[in-house]
Amino acid sequence: PPEEMGVDMSLNLAMVPNGILIGTKTAVIKSIVTNMNAKTPVLAAAPGFVKANKRINANGAEVQFYIAPDQMVDFGMSTMRMMADQGMGMEMTDVDGLQRAMQAMGMGSLGTMAMASSYADGKSITKSFSTYAAASTGTSAAPATIDTSFLKWVPKDAVSFSASTMDIASIYDMLVKGMQAYQPQLAEQVLGQLAMMEEEIGFSLRNDLFGAMGDHFITWSMPVGTISAAPEVAVLVKVNSEEKIVTTMKSIAAMSNGAIDIEEGTRRGVKSYQINVNMDMSMDMGINIFEMVQPTFAFKNGYMVMGFSTGDVKRVFKRMDREDIPKGDIRGNKEFAAVADMIPAGVSSLSFTDWKANFESYYQLMTGVLAFVPMPEDVPIDMSLLPDSETLTNHLFGSVSYTKTDATGTETVAISPFGAETVMFALTLGAAGGVASIILSDE
Repeated sequence: PPEEMGVDMSLNLAMVPNGILIGTKTAVIKSIVTNMNAKTPVLAAAPGFVKANKRINANGAEVQFYIAPDQMVDFGMSTMRMMADQGMGMEMTDVDGLQRAMQAMGMGSLGTMAMASSYADGKSITKSFSTYAAASTGTSAAPATIDTSFLKWVPKDAVSFSASTMDIASIYDMLVKGMQAYQPQLAEQVLGQLAMMEEEIGFSLRNDLFGAMGDHFITWSMPVGTISAAPEVAVLVKVNSEEKIVTTMKSIAAMSNGAIDIEEGTRRGVKSYQINVNMDMSMDMGINIFEMVQPTFAFKNGYMVMGFSTGDVKRVFKRMDREDIPKGDIRGNKEFAAVADMIPAGVSSLSFTDWKANFESYYQLMTGVLAFVPMPEDVPIDMSLLPDSETLTNHLFGSVSYTKTDATGTETVAISPFGAETVMFALTLGAAGGVASIILSDE
């Protein structure tokens, strides 16, 4: 029994007005019911909840979520410590070392997180806000932001784009600090072995790979055209050293024993690199995806530009040289224009999806393919009677999401045609599919 192990937990259910209250501690459940009956605010009076609730505008929300993870982490640590003391498989884990590691990585206090989802004018608006110790003390550095002038590079008919700040090297440094705080001797051994491996392969993970990456990336994709070719996709990564990136990529290819090679070429003064994958990736499907694409990258204006073909990269180069004429880029897209005013200045990430154009491209592709598929007489489907794509996309519109960080915390906002009920439906379908697969596999 849990009480014999020193764990005061059990499954408790209480019927309350308009719902069911579920908890793991009897005393807590009783306290909640008492406070509800007396209409005594508890969580609503907690400073962390009050602070977060002001930012998410939870009034009238269909779904609301709040978590203070520090207590969950403390519970997890206590559980591991108890398991180690009782010889339940955690003896090799240094729980105190884990706490030192979290402190060293800046995770000593995780703050709070709140989320609310509601509808306004037919749009699902989901807001979340998280606080953290560095923000509350004002000790964090000024947050990095995205320069939205990149929008002039995004094609007007793109079905999606995204951009975000990044700092891969700092994540590596954070993990090293955590490992050193957990167990200095182990960290010294691991870093020593890593240094030997780096000397053998010819590049440093920290300096030549992660350190060569810049502080942000940009991506966009075009509508699907045909089933025989991948859609045009562009990925632009800000880099600090083109030479280190190329050297590292070639070293990685050399370690593949011929499975991957990088072909360098110059045409019309532009040097580019094609990645050749020399192995069969069809996986019994009859289609090798690398016969449909030719991954290519090149460098321009401090960016590593990647695409599925040399043509894709060349088109990106041309767009990076174009003049700033909003009507000819994504800012002239009516779906994006409808949500552009909702984007504040100083965001650290930004993404947009034109769900209507996206669906239409896939729908037209699939109906075109099905038109050539012979239908048996006993299948009651008349392809000529299928509705056109516009009939099915009346309820769809462009979605936008962004993240903004200030001295108080990080706010994320998503405006979309799909609300929380869509996510719940998808999760339910996924769970049902998982259960069905388990049952069928048992049979």
